Amino acid sequence: APTSALNEDDITLGDPVALLNAEAQKFSDLWNTVQQRNNIAGHEFTEPLPILQPDEIAEAPRAFLANTAHTYDGFHPGHYSLLSDTSLRRVGDLMALMEATGHIPSLIQAILIVLLSKPTGDFRPIGLFPSLYRLWGKCRRPYATKWEAGHDRPYYAGGKGTSAIET
Repeated sequence: APTSALNEDDITLGDPVALLNAEAQKFSDLWNTVQQRNNIAGHEFTEPLPILQPDEIAEAPRAFLANTAHTYDGFHPGHYSLLSDTSLRRVGDLMALMEATGHIPSLIQAILIVLLSKPTGDFRPIGLFPSLYRLWGKCRRPYATKWEAGHDRPYYAGGKGTSAIET
């Protein structure tokens, strides 16, 4: 069974909700679960997030430290706060398209791996995402936090106030 709703030519193979339910059934059978969860209906799964408004997009870069890293795209996340409202609307439209399709433009898919030196002499690799992706994450963080608070489960590892060790 395909794990993506699109093939290599970006042609839809099937309904994403049907694919999700098929994958859930496959793992349910594999793990011999006794009680089946309710299948996800299309309206429960595909409700879009509101399109980000210029003021939300302009506010998000303020959460980044002034000395946060630039990436290969040459932008600091703070640069987005310098854009006009019209330009910020286009940024919001691009983010909405990324969310609706589940695809990020290929030019901003790369992650730059940087090796930071540790006091022990070793190195710690970190991944630097492009500025637009970082901005998108900051913009959507309040929505994700609200969703997580409403869907908390005791068996989730690493949730707010917990660690994987406590699970």
